[in-house]
Order: sequence, then C-alpha cells, then structure tokens
Amino acid sequence: MEGDECGAANDFLGVAPQAEPVAGATGVFLDVGDFFIKPVKEMNDGEVLDLGKHKLRFFLTPHVPHAWDAIIPYEETTGTLFASDLFAHFGETKHLTDSDIVEQALAVYKQFPEYLAVGPHTDTIFRRLEALEPKILAAHHSPVFTGNVAQALKDFRTGIMGKSGSPAI
Repeated sequence: MEGDECGAANDFLGVAPQAEPVAGATGVFLDVGDFFIKPVKEMNDGEVLDLGKHKLRFFLTPHVPHAWDAIIPYEETTGTLFASDLFAHFGETKHLTDSDIVEQALAVYKQFPEYLAVGPHTDTIFRRLEALEPKILAAHHSPVFTGNVAQALKDFRTGIMGKSGSPAI
C-alpha cells in the first residue's frame, strides 16, 4: 500500500458504500486493515475476483516492485496487467504508447536500484507474468503500454537480472 497511489481510497469508499477494498494476503496480515474505513478482502496468490464483466486475478509478487506485500493484478477479459511501479518513468510521458518503455524504466532502475529488491525470486515472478501474454500494461508513473507486453517484461527482466537470472545492475 502506497499513499501516493491509494491515499484517496477512503474517500471513494465513502461515496461508494457497496465497494470493498482488497489486498494481498501479506498486506492484510501486515497493515492495510489499519488504513481503510471498511474491512479488507484478502486475496491469495492466483485467486480471481469476479467483478461481473471483468475478472481480476491476483499475483502475490513479494518485493516486485517494492515491499514484501506487493501484488500485481491481471484483468483476464481484456488482458490488462496492472504492473504497479515496474515501468516507472521520470518526467512527462504520453498517456498511451506502443513505443519502447523498457529503456526509460531501466534508466530509472539504474538511478534508483533500491526501488526494486532484485533477488532469486525476481526471475520467477517476471517469467510468471510473461507467461500470461498480457495485451495491455497499465503501470503507475508511466504510460499505458499497448505494444508487445510479454517482450517488454522479458526485456526489463533481462535488463535487471541479466541473461543468467541473477542481478545485472
């Protein structure tokens, strides 16, 4: 849970009383219950939240991109991967692009390598996300990417992990 990305959540819950906050199991265990004004629904790894028209599958991705309670949801009907801060960019960006997003994301990672805790688990998490073959990548602090998402994930993984699967930077 990051304040810059969900600080207004309780305001939304106040105007949408039927809404229910959700978080990964680790986040529920740690702290999110202290933040929200309503009970938080715990989502386990691989669990699907059926929203009617849309279905969100939750992947627990410890330390990818940040804390040990990180989650990355995948909307199955549209093929949209909500990738949190994995492809963060600095400065002004387009809202939507099919151009390369990896180079700028690697530049951010090289400048702030501590923002992504790269370890033995990182390669496995990225390969799992790549296997989804998402159609759209919606990330915080970057444009929505409509190019080859699986390839972008692979290129970013290789950029931070190297071809050997161990940290490259």
